[in-house]
Amino acid sequence: MGGVLDSGVRILAGINTLSTEAPPEIQLDLGRTRDHRRLWTTPSSRTGDAMRSTLLTLLAVATGGMLLTRIAGHASAQDAVTDRQPGIMTALRFGALADASGRTQRDIVILVHGDTIVRVQSASRTLPAGATVVDMRKYTAIPGLIDVHTHMTYWRDKHAPMANGPRSRDSVVMVAAENARRTLETGVTTVRDLGASNYTDIAMRDAIARGDMVGPRMFVSGYGLSKLTAAPREGTPSAAVRGRIWDTLDIKAAIAAQVEAGSDWIKMYGSTGSFQNVTSTQTFSETEMRVAVEAAHRYGRPIAIHSYGDSGGRAAIRAGAESVEHPAGVKFAMGSDAVYWMHGENTRELGWFVKAGMTPAEALATATTNAAVLLRQPNKLGRIAPGYFADIVAVDGDPLKNIDVVIEHVVWVMKGGKVVVNRSGK
Repeated sequence: MGGVLDSGVRILAGINTLSTEAPPEIQLDLGRTRDHRRLWTTPSSRTGDAMRSTLLTLLAVATGGMLLTRIAGHASAQDAVTDRQPGIMTALRFGALADASGRTQRDIVILVHGDTIVRVQSASRTLPAGATVVDMRKYTAIPGLIDVHTHMTYWRDKHAPMANGPRSRDSVVMVAAENARRTLETGVTTVRDLGASNYTDIAMRDAIARGDMVGPRMFVSGYGLSKLTAAPREGTPSAAVRGRIWDTLDIKAAIAAQVEAGSDWIKMYGSTGSFQNVTSTQTFSETEMRVAVEAAHRYGRPIAIHSYGDSGGRAAIRAGAESVEHPAGVKFAMGSDAVYWMHGENTRELGWFVKAGMTPAEALATATTNAAVLLRQPNKLGRIAPGYFADIVAVDGDPLKNIDVVIEHVVWVMKGGKVVVNRSGK
């Protein structure tokens, strides 16, 4: 794998990839590019059969180092938070707790206060006085899952797929509530959304954060930056605020507009290719990508660059993008690229990861610890531990023996201390 990276990243159409510089205590050295940036990757669920055989080879080394054994700031002691918390605690008793480390703890209690995990303890230990006990001993707890590539506001009627969907911002947000609900049902409690019109993703993120809509925690990017194929007519107002780019001045204006609107990330389309189109023509030069990266970083925003092609992927990496969507060959996080009725199928690619050679624990890491680091949330997301958000999923079975347990048997979901999915009867 090191040789692969030293000679440039292999690009496979239809595979989401991200390159980011992780904290030194968790970096996996799989080789370096010329500018010495370490890389990550995310395969998409929309990979063809031919690609999967190649993916097996590419994952062979990655599987050996997928697990993030140390996260900066992670509380190692299970008693890190005192029992003396104001208000009532919830004590969730599970038959087992499984996570990306590959370790299973039996008969455990997860203490939750508000939106935060207070402690993980043996069920034999005394509970805090007045704690509300929820008996989930039939099930195994796993951390809330993270999907790092979605399009939550893309909605169409499955029974009339060629019909246009709603266009107004309010209407889009309203129908996208179905996508949010179906995403939660898969156990995904956090998403990164990479591209929307009319800032509907920002409106949706904020509605969920206020409690006006039930859905996953969202990190959003507003309009994606795409290259115009023809120069604007003289006197025509700039379309940069909508991400339509002609020159480097437009890039800076477009990024400023996304930041002002409230975007968490910046998205740039560095090559052609989407849906059935798997062409890989580079659309922005490396110089233009560098301008975008520098502008995004000036505002304190990470940038994701879409690239199906070899040249575009390498250019994005050299330019310093935190995330490169669609090349392959290094550490990655789960990114379904879910659109329309694919919401609710966010986790199915985990099965392909295992078929490609990963262990179930390594596959689970792509949707938990790896994804949390990409989102710069390693101390709040991706683990069931003191101080982390109370994002907890109950599954029926052992996910470390069979990854299909995660894909097919989610029965209960808590996000931020609130139960958002309940098929358990509890």
